[in-house]
Amino acid sequence: MVVPRIDHLVLGVINLEQAESDFRHCGFDVLDRGDAAGPMQNRLVRFADGSFLELLAFSGDSTHRFAPRWMKGSGWIDFALNASDFSRQTEALRSETGRELPRRSLSKPAPNVGKSWELDLIEPGVGAFDPVLPFLIEEKTPTEWRLPPLGDDIRQPHGISAVRGVTCVTDDLERSKTLMSAVFGRPAAIASRHGAGTIAVLFEEEKIWVELVQPINSATAIGTHIQKYGTGLYEATLLGNEAIESLPVAARHRAKLRVSSVDGFPFH
Repeated sequence: MVVPRIDHLVLGVINLEQAESDFRHCGFDVLDRGDAAGPMQNRLVRFADGSFLELLAFSGDSTHRFAPRWMKGSGWIDFALNASDFSRQTEALRSETGRELPRRSLSKPAPNVGKSWELDLIEPGVGAFDPVLPFLIEEKTPTEWRLPPLGDDIRQPHGISAVRGVTCVTDDLERSKTLMSAVFGRPAAIASRHGAGTIAVLFEEEKIWVELVQPINSATAIGTHIQKYGTGLYEATLLGNEAIESLPVAARHRAKLRVSSVDGFPFH
């Protein structure tokens, strides 16, 4: 069994160079991994546990599943889960969705080690079935081949060391809850922290968590968000050494990103 980890968050940005500059200006180390040129370009903000934030932009027309959300403007697009039991979770998702959900293999050169990194993945969420679902990955090579680790002399600001949790919004909590249960097991009912007019459940595995929220009043902030951007990833929480309700650098790119010093769900 693999220790589950939210592998990375995908933040769509309209101007990649500006986004990179914004994050660097706020003290973040940003990596250009040197991926081959193509319609998608990225920069990576790495954390000590091997998770990262991917700043992603398109340079032209694309049929990629992320493109429709990116065309709506900057903001969260998707998240990836380094699955604890990839085969079991894949079969459970196939059963719940009634779809094949093909297993895809991905390999790219890793110049830092002179080899290629490899992983398998399935994509049941954005562009496929329910956007709240992560895409699941199973690494075939060490994480550090795909993501060169931070040097001992590099620290991200606020002591940030990991992606710890995500909040996803849905227009059908029962449906999304059933699908997410195929990945994380049974959720816990919680009082929604997002105010009147919303309901929520919580999934936890080890130290990571996924909060699912549905607006029952379309006039709420989440209801308005869904009308404009659709369902899916809404907010992310990083683990650091202090609590920050909203990182301004992410807010500039229409992303809700907070820092918590609690190693687990911080809103009990």
